[in-house]
Amino acid sequence: MSEDILTRLERVDSAVVYDVMAHMGLRDQCLSSDIAPLDPAQSFVGRALTVQGSTAAPWGSPIGPALNYELFHRVEAGSVIVIDTGGNQRSGPWGANTGRTALVAGARGVVIDGGTRDRRDLVAMGLPVFARFVTPVLSHDCYEVKDIGVTISMAGQTVERVEVRPGDYLHGDADGVVVVPYEIVETVTAAAEHAQAVEHEIQRRLAQGESREEVDRTCDRWTYLRQVDLFVEGWPSLRLPVVERRSR
Repeated sequence: MSEDILTRLERVDSAVVYDVMAHMGLRDQCLSSDIAPLDPAQSFVGRALTVQGSTAAPWGSPIGPALNYELFHRVEAGSVIVIDTGGNQRSGPWGANTGRTALVAGARGVVIDGGTRDRRDLVAMGLPVFARFVTPVLSHDCYEVKDIGVTISMAGQTVERVEVRPGDYLHGDADGVVVVPYEIVETVTAAAEHAQAVEHEIQRRLAQGESREEVDRTCDRWTYLRQVDLFVEGWPSLRLPVVERRSR
């Protein structure tokens, strides 16, 4: 795992990362705004360690374990644990003890398309957790882990579901979570660094009273994408072709 990429991505905002990918044709890489941080002051960047869960069994019927210890053996420094709960709206399969174990193992964050428990403990330990809801309800007998390290899908903001593969990069902050396909993370990072610097210049000039029209006319956030021939006019939905072209 490239620590350099993680460090560089940490210095830019999720909104800038989204804008870069949108101008590459990847408009649908943002998770649903319902998946929100427990503490908006906390943020993360890391690579996906994926978990597929299920809530198919009726309440109280026999069901597999809500916790799979194999998960913690797979956590590496820089991992973000990404959990598709299979639509579980009953309980919180994450909490203080799982959070502490993951944090000690090197996890940078947790993203749950579902619920969590122990908000205060998780926030206090400094582990960024993004979830749909918080509840005291335990997950035993109503949720099970099905698989680890497989391609999953999470609720999306512009589409119904967003694919997350093991090793994809996730960036989460107060604005939400974006997913960066691992094949193009170098390009996205370089373009986001340029766009962030230009954004700071735009803010400086606007604060000095310059007109929005003049600033927008003279400040180009997308120079890097134009240089590498990945800028897409009009933001058409060209998700897979862009990834495939970059990976060849």
